[in-house]
Amino acid sequence: HEQDKEEAQGLEARALIIEEHDALRARVTDKDETVAELRATIADLKSRIGNAPGPDADAARAALNDGDLDTAQDAFERISAAADIAVMRKADAEFALGEIAEQQVRWYDAARHFADAARLKPSWKSLNKAADYAERVGNYSEAEALSIAERNAAIAEFGEASAEEAESLNNLAELYKATGRYDEAEPLYKRAIENLLKTLGAEQPNKAKMLAKNARL
Repeated sequence: HEQDKEEAQGLEARALIIEEHDALRARVTDKDETVAELRATIADLKSRIGNAPGPDADAARAALNDGDLDTAQDAFERISAAADIAVMRKADAEFALGEIAEQQVRWYDAARHFADAARLKPSWKSLNKAADYAERVGNYSEAEALSIAERNAAIAEFGEASAEEAESLNNLAELYKATGRYDEAEPLYKRAIENLLKTLGAEQPNKAKMLAKNARL
């Protein structure tokens, strides 16, 4: 059994490497989309550092202005490691490190940083990212717990039947589908569709169609 487990873990690791390679190749192919994603990430990182004082914050801002994610990563790591840092600021630094790892297609690192951000500040956004990357790297039990927490956060922050709750329901259904739990996935897909139609209606017909297609297991 131990040998089978090791072989399964090896297959999952190789599959993840292939997915990361494909993601990198897609970014090279679609340069316009890659540039747009990078700009959006940098804008979010700048908002997280805000007007925070200190040399590390200054270094992060300067690196982001230059589009230098590697130097920005070093600065955010120093911010996150500071012993006397406020929890919320540390959470933002960890989320920023997750976004940088995401841009650089380092999915294990992204999973770790997003998980730390969600632990420190369990907002819908941080839990959404943490659950996504936990699933990507094969931590399905952690992904399930994060996805359930994500849905609860969506209700708390945006209300029941919100677009965010619909997305969370869909994400949990996707996880159950990926792990063969079809009976649990199907009702979640249906509830996600119902929520989306209530909140977005005719404005997002393609999104509703996508969820309906997923629901046909």
